[in-house]
Amino acid sequence: MTLRGDLDQLNRDLLRGELEALVGWGTSVLVELGEVTTLAACAVSELLRARDRVECVGGALVLCCGSATAAAAVLNTLRIAAVRSVDDLEG
Repeated sequence: MTLRGDLDQLNRDLLRGELEALVGWGTSVLVELGEVTTLAACAVSELLRARDRVECVGGALVLCCGSATAAAAVLNTLRIAAVRSVDDLEG
């Protein structure tokens, strides 16, 4: 799955639906965040929710992004805050 643009409250339900559809197809999900310009807390919440659902079926959620992206900055903040398994989110 490749995500682009702003991931915020305006498109949270769409993001949730797309992630839920992917989780239903298999045990591992790759999400490309390199073109995300805004990664709001609600979108992070949806990614963490998807991670939990994928782990329940024995899979993994892998987030891929360049080091100079909005997503990379958010993931780094989560890692510093010691959110469970943030390192596992980054592929």
